[in-house]
Amino acid sequence: GYFTNWHKVLIKSCDGGSFLGNTTDPIKYRDKKLHFRGSQNVMQAVTYLNKINWLKNREEVVLIGSFNAGIAALLWSDYFKAQTNGKFR
Repeated sequence: GYFTNWHKVLIKSCDGGSFLGNTTDPIKYRDKKLHFRGSQNVMQAVTYLNKINWLKNREEVVLIGSFNAGIAALLWSDYFKAQTNGKFR
């Protein structure tokens, strides 16, 4: 296949939490407090990729996602684009 020899990074998300913010104040829902800090997961993944010099000097970066991850890819695209010197799609 076309992508067989490409390097890939998978950031899993089952609920779309990767783009739900980084609030310090919990949201009250019924008798629970909800903490929406999912963006920290993505930022830590990028921090790690930068630490091992994996992302910055890629020739090309393609950011994809399906279902809720498609929305996350759109919302995070500017952040990822700023992390690389390569062609970004």
